[in-house]
Amino acid sequence: MDVKEVLWVFLISAAPIGELRAGIPLGIEEYELSWAIVLPVSLFGNLMVVPFLLIFLERGLNLLYKVEIFNKVLDWIFEHSRKRGAIIQKYHGIG
Repeated sequence: MDVKEVLWVFLISAAPIGELRAGIPLGIEEYELSWAIVLPVSLFGNLMVVPFLLIFLERGLNLLYKVEIFNKVLDWIFEHSRKRGAIIQKYHGIG
């Protein structure tokens, strides 16, 4: 087992484009690592990003709201999300 390969699995799993869909096959198929190593490394890499998103998402949105064009886009996104959320709340039992 090469530490460099494990690090690549971790980084690919943490990347928004790769995530687990790329990290797990990379580790198992390309690097021939054991699934017992690949799975926890990939999951940790994938979940490691979440606290940073939660911390910086609000700050980033506040900055974007200061630009007029982003105001309209963000308002549309949030309004659309609220409408979809109402549907999900109404039919949550079916899901």
